[in-house]
Amino acid sequence: KVKVDDILFTLGVSNEDDESFKFQLGKEVIFNKRFPVRIGFYGSKFAFGFGYKDVDWQVDYAFASYKPGNTHMISAKVKY
Repeated sequence: KVKVDDILFTLGVSNEDDESFKFQLGKEVIFNKRFPVRIGFYGSKFAFGFGYKDVDWQVDYAFASYKPGNTHMISAKVKY
């Protein structure tokens, strides 16, 4: 059974070098206390990701559509 444990919404505004404001919008949903899924927008750019959380470690993948090309990111976190 899939259970939604937590939902997080984010909203931000940033001012870049050309002095134009960019809005940031994101959402994270955690399923079964272990599987975070994320989606976000930064101006016209798009990103999404997912991961796995255990008690002592976590691994995440993210994709972002940045110029000049797309970016794939993998991260890991260990508690000690």
